Order: sequence, then C-alpha cells, then structure tokens
Amino acid sequence: MTTLKNIAAVIITYNEENNIVDCIKSVINIVDEVIVVDANSEDKTATLAEESGAKVMRKDWTSFGVQKNHGAKCANADWILSIDADERVDNELSQTLMALKLDSNKVYSTNIKTNYLGRWIRYCGWYPSYKKRLYHKEHSHWNDDIVHESLISSKKMLVEKLSGNLLHYSYRTIEHHHQKIERYARLTAEKWKLKNKTPRILKKIFGPSFRFVKTYIFRLGFLDGREGFLISKMSFLLVKRQLYYFKQLEERE
Repeated sequence: MTTLKNIAAVIITYNEENNIVDCIKSVINIVDEVIVVDANSEDKTATLAEESGAKVMRKDWTSFGVQKNHGAKCANADWILSIDADERVDNELSQTLMALKLDSNKVYSTNIKTNYLGRWIRYCGWYPSYKKRLYHKEHSHWNDDIVHESLISSKKMLVEKLSGNLLHYSYRTIEHHHQKIERYARLTAEKWKLKNKTPRILKKIFGPSFRFVKTYIFRLGFLDGREGFLISKMSFLLVKRQLYYFKQLEERE
C-alpha cells in the first residue's frame, strides 16, 4: 500500500498495552512513520509499540502538549497526525487521508466517534466532535496547558474537516470512567487556578445540575438510551468534582 508522503503519526502513551497495537495497526500502512512518546510505562506498551513498527521515544511526563510536541520534533516528516492510543483510524478516514492534497495554509480536523461501554454514542454532544489533528509542524504546535491542550498556529489557518472518523475506545467500564473523571477534574481545577479563573457563584450552585440537563435534554442524550443517561450523570459528577478540587486549592492558600 502506498503511504501518505511526509506525514508522521504521533502517539503519546503511559501504560497503554491494551490499546497501542490496534492504534498503530490503524495508521502504520498510511503514514511514513509512527512515533510513540512513552512516559516510562510500567507495562509492555513500549515493547509492543516497537514490535508493531513504531519508533519509541521515552520521555518523563510533563504535559499532554509537551509530550506531543516532543514527538513532532522527533519525526522526520513535516506533517503530523496526532492520534491517541485509544483511537483508531476507520476505513473512510484512511481513504480520505490517502487522497488528501496537503496545504500548508490549512490544519485538518477529524471527527471523533466514541465507543462507550460497547455502544457508539451519537448524541450527548459527543458526536459529531471535530478536533484538529493533522498539521504542519513548522506552523502549528500544542500549547502547554496541563489539560485540554490546544493546537495553536503561527499564522491564520483554514480548518478543513476530513471525512471519516477516529474511533475512540475511551471508556471500558464505569469504574474506568470514574478514574478519568477524578484525573481530569483535578487537572481542570489546577488549570483554573493557574489561569486565575474562579468559577462564578451560579456555576458553583447550578453547574453540575445544568451539565446533566444540557447533556441529557438539550444535547439529546436520552436518544442514546441507558448509556446516554450514564454519560449525563457522569457529566454532572465531573463538574461537581472540578468544583470540589478547586475549593481544596483555594483552602490551601
């Protein structure tokens, strides 16, 4: 199969032995190289990645953006396809990428389709969900926010949406979702503090409940059945935990 010229897939990892092989398999035949930036995993992530044909670069964890930028610097290619270890390029996106004529005045966004507890989610505000994932490394890079990092560019870029999906196998169990909520809630609270952002009183009082209603009613989560209700409930919990951790940070001062 002909590979995409001058494109490297960059994947950042930590203890992703259950995901990394399938992730690499979904891109290895359509890009020039696969770079895995591993934050000293304690499992077989690095070994499996190397056996699957990736180049593994070990780097102590700093932030999502810093890890991704390091991978881009290590790549020989000029264009970077950023993909998470729990994501896969589907057939339609693969064909889109193979036919794509790259333009250095553009960044390209892909649609993220999430599998939650075995069900593909169509609503809840989760789909469609376009994220910037393909970019020229001389013109764009990731910022160093500790969570929810963003791609920033040195000049004005057009954003082109690509056909197809990145299939996101993010939540295996409810317990796994709880673990992610705790991690991201803490990081979000720290990010608010670093940026001197204080939640308003209305958010503190109504924020969690409004998030549930927004997800389940306004974003049609009820159409996703049981899983839509669970996602809405977890969205409520996420905001509640963000506020809890932010209050803890304030009390330490």
